[in-house]
Amino acid sequence: MAENEEFLCEIESVADLNPNKTSWFIFVKVLRKWRPPINCLGQMTEMILCDETGKRIDATIPPISYMFDFERDIVEGEWYLMSNFRVINPPKFPRNSNHRYQIKCLYETNMNHVDPRSESHFFDFLSFTYINANRINDSFVHDAFGVVWTVSAIKRIPWVATENAIQDDCPLVEIEFKDSTGEIVKCCAVGEYCDRFMHSWRNKGYDEEFNFQLGNMPVVCVLRHWRVSTYEGEPCLISGFRCSSIFMDHDFDEIDIENLLTGFLADVIVDNGPNDVEDN
Repeated sequence: MAENEEFLCEIESVADLNPNKTSWFIFVKVLRKWRPPINCLGQMTEMILCDETGKRIDATIPPISYMFDFERDIVEGEWYLMSNFRVINPPKFPRNSNHRYQIKCLYETNMNHVDPRSESHFFDFLSFTYINANRINDSFVHDAFGVVWTVSAIKRIPWVATENAIQDDCPLVEIEFKDSTGEIVKCCAVGEYCDRFMHSWRNKGYDEEFNFQLGNMPVVCVLRHWRVSTYEGEPCLISGFRCSSIFMDHDFDEIDIENLLTGFLADVIVDNGPNDVEDN
């Protein structure tokens, strides 16, 4: 807790939030914000928020009228002073953050835009080794990055995005990523995330059924807010309903792309052998 002279209020941390108090002021960065599909009437807008420490919490904006029309002005990546909200036990599953509680916006809720409290993207990167060893035992969303190693043919699978949704026939593409140590992890992009990945992938001049070979230009992807799951009996990362993002060849200051590519190419050269290197 800290006294903030500019805002004349006690600023709390996200970690301190609990249902025993009703008057809260917190600085939060909007890591992710998404709305339900147009045909899902009565569904809530959802957000993943975090404070300067990187502590995350889920937040919902119910479809009601508000004293301050703040929702339409909320921008991902921006910082806000948030006030007049409830802290509740999470009614939703699966959850996106590991915070014990969840924020629910009220009629009086307000989010005032403020200058950045930190320039961090607050990544929560997972080790490929941990994923493959089934050492991630939670349902929260995480981040990962690596070089595209393989891309499967597009499949169509029955898919239920949320507990209230109707089963649908969705496209799915399996993508294998390799990190700087040579570890490979499988990712499944489902529905709109399959479409988004393939659109960006084809713009790179590639298509489905891809296998990396020496001479190909390495493509780095950053996955934000994906879940650890299993597909066909194997550990994988899978896109979440509307909360996930894919960044292809995007420059983030917190990611050492040069180190990733150096380790990746060194591993590829070792796997191919000296004769194959000379031929290329």
